[in-house]
Parts: sequence; C-alpha cells; structure tokens
Amino acid sequence: MNQQIRLKLNDVDVTSMIIGETTLHQAINEPSTLDTTINLVSARLDTLDLRGQIILEVIQDGEVYRQFTGYVVEGLSDGTLYTLHCEDPMQILKEAQGGGAFGAGLLPGEVIFYLLSTVMPESTNGNYIHSGQEGRTIAECDWLFNKRKFAFIAPYPPCKLSQNSVNFGDVTLYTPKGQGNIDDQLIADSLSENHSEEWEEGKGRVLFYVQAESFLEAFEIGRRKLRAFMDFLCFGAHYSTPVYPSQTGNVPHDYNRERSLIDFSYPRWAYVRDLVPSQKPRFWLRWYAPHRRADQLNITADDPLVRLYPLFSELLEEDEKYLSEQQRPLINALHALRNSRQAESTLDGVDFIWQCVEFLSASYSVPELFSGSDRKALRRVTKCLMDKRYKDVEQKDKERRQQLLSTKIGELNRANTREKWEAFCADHNLEYSEADTTFLWKTRDIRNDAIHGRSASIARPEIERAAVLLEKAVIAAVQKLTSTKNE
Repeated sequence: MNQQIRLKLNDVDVTSMIIGETTLHQAINEPSTLDTTINLVSARLDTLDLRGQIILEVIQDGEVYRQFTGYVVEGLSDGTLYTLHCEDPMQILKEAQGGGAFGAGLLPGEVIFYLLSTVMPESTNGNYIHSGQEGRTIAECDWLFNKRKFAFIAPYPPCKLSQNSVNFGDVTLYTPKGQGNIDDQLIADSLSENHSEEWEEGKGRVLFYVQAESFLEAFEIGRRKLRAFMDFLCFGAHYSTPVYPSQTGNVPHDYNRERSLIDFSYPRWAYVRDLVPSQKPRFWLRWYAPHRRADQLNITADDPLVRLYPLFSELLEEDEKYLSEQQRPLINALHALRNSRQAESTLDGVDFIWQCVEFLSASYSVPELFSGSDRKALRRVTKCLMDKRYKDVEQKDKERRQQLLSTKIGELNRANTREKWEAFCADHNLEYSEADTTFLWKTRDIRNDAIHGRSASIARPEIERAAVLLEKAVIAAVQKLTSTKNE
C-alpha cells in the first residue's frame, strides 16, 4: 500500500518544508488539532500566509483523502524551526462570537450556517450543514431563502429626539421607553448578559423594513441603507449655506454650529427580525465588527513586535518635517493598510487597500516610449489634421480640440496604476503567484465598481487576503529603504 501525506497552506504545498512528524489529534466531542514543524531555511517561506486555510491530505494508491481542514492559531520560532499549531474551523466560529444573539425560532443548523457565512463565505455550503429539522440540510430548507419582509433596527446614540419618534420617509428615528415594542423587548432580553451602551434605554434607534431572501441579505441591504441615511444626517447637520435650491426656488436652511461637532460614527450593532409569522421569534441581534475585538494586546519584553520594530525604527522615529520622498509614502501606506483591516465597511476596506498600493508605487514610472521630439512632432501633425478636418469650425472649438490632443500626447509616457505596481514589484524583487496577482486586480475592479456607483461587494476574508499580499510589499519597501540608507 503506497501512502503519503500532503500539507497545503492557503493552496500552497508546504509538504517539502516539513521536518519531523505531523501530529493530528481527533477525538469525539473535542476540537481537532494539528501540529507540525517546518524548516526556517526553506525556500518560498516568505510567500506563506499563516492566516490562510491549512489542509492535511493523505494520498493512498492515487486516491486523495482529506484528514484535516483548519487554521493556524500560533506559529512559534526557535531560531531554526517554526512550529505551527492549528485548530479546526470551529476556531473561526470562536473568533466570530463577540456578542449578539439568535431568536429561539431559528434552526440549530441555520445558526451555524449564518455564523460560518459571516467569516468564511467561500467555504460555507448549505448542502453539508444539517438544519436540525426532519433530517434535512440547510440547502434543502427552501423556505429559508424565500424573499420576505424583515425589520431592521440599529442603535444610533448621536440622535436625541424631542418626541418619541421622527419619520424620514420610510426611516423612523425613535427612542425606546419602558417595554417598547416587541423588537425592543427582544433586544433587551438578549442583552441581559451581554450589555452594550449603544442599546441603553433613552438612546436613539433607527427602524426601517427591507425585502430580502435571508438574514444575511437583510443585514447587507439594511447596512447599506443605514449607511446612506447616516451619511445624509452627517451632510445635513454640517450644511452651512443659508439656503439650498429646489424646483420652486431657494429654501432656507437653519444652521447650528454645535451639530457639526457631533460624532457620526456607524453603530457596531444591528438587529434583524423575520416578519413571517412563527411560533417562536426569528431574529438575529448581531455585532457589526466581529473581525475586531476590544481585547488588550498582550506584549512581553521579548515579543515578536519588539523584535520586528528595529526594521521600522528609522522610518517611525524620523522627525516628520525631515521625512524623505521615499519615507512619507511608506508611512502613509502603513496607515492605509491598518485602516483597511479596521474599516467596518468592507468597501471602505478595499478602498484603503488601493490607497496602500498607490502610496507604495506612485513614484514609479516606465521607460519612455515617446521622446520629447516625438511628442512635438505629434503635436504638429495633429494641428495640421485639425486645421484640415475642422476648417469650418469656429476657432474657439478648434483650439479646444487641439488642447485636448496636446494634453493626451503629453501623457503618452505616463504609467498607469498596474504598470507602476509592476515596476515597484520588480524593483523590490517581489514575486506574486498568478492567482494572487489576478485576485489583487479583481479587488481593484470591485473598488472601481463602488467608486463609479455600480453594485459592488467584497467579503472580509478577501480584504484580509489582499492586506497579507501588501504586508510583503511594505516589508520589502522598508528593508530596501533601510539597506539603501546604510550603504
């Protein structure tokens, strides 16, 4: 019998890096764990992403059997070896459970499906999750994905109402008092052991209704609508012109300076209830930011962060007014990368990803294809063409055409974002796989769709994957800057 193992980290085969035994622990009612050790002098070690999925496979007589799927929880170095401790996907669920509650009317498998979908959507399949109802899987419960009406409520403390409620079209701002409505009661009961100041009685809330095919879609639609409404409130509160135009003329607008000082941050919680009648309430009280926690960062004297700092020290300790043209963009890139991970909206996150790319590569160019004399000749030719082709056009319009062509000719050697990024990578000896490169530029398409008003969405794990790719670029840029200065 011919048998061998294969270990893959984020689709990269790392089997050749393994030193010693790979230990898999599996027991009933216990989380599965995997421990393995890789050689620190292995080739391609600097291309690995420890936040990716790790898979252990056994190949026996040509057949592949998956033995373990999970995530690296800890990676420790002893100078020559690097030990990985991995846990099964329940680790991701553990990380996601930072607050909130589900109504008693949700099926057990439905809860698991939703939790998994929020943190690893690419790997969640309803065909493999039992619903807990009559032996059916989630995918077989068609009624869970029928379009229906949901109530969406979010806390919004910045708003203090002079009356119980104020309507803005189909959006209601209100202040819960006493028992309130059924939704307020469910929220209060769910928060009894997980209190949040945002939900305190007497603080404002936003209520509206959405049509969606599932709880997940209801949250997405609701969050977009809430975000747009809050952007409107912020805009209106800051509007400082005495009038605004309308079809019937200027309309007076009262101004209050204190309103412009209010914090219009997005709330970190939201609540959705399925309005299809059921014996038990079907709701989800959800924390907005399960990807980040308010826990403290424990740091020791010999912490990996302490060891990493010397690489960045010269950059971070330089007086701001003396930063070079190479240092300043690098500091901005570091800032954009942090914002991409902290952003509560993933579309904001992907925008920060591309701010980071542009900060890193903005100063790069490509070899000139058209010399100065080439461009002068092109301008002369286009002027002759304009004079001949548009001889009956007014001189003013002719000059506008010529100016536009002259500007475009002047930009012939200007590198686009992709060319600049490729030049940056070449200068820093950065090599990304074809899959990583394709993925990175796919995120740019998503960012461009969002900027131009087209429908766009991106999952949290995709933001993290893009950020990991840029980590390597930041490290390479800092290293090159340091080594160049020391030469």
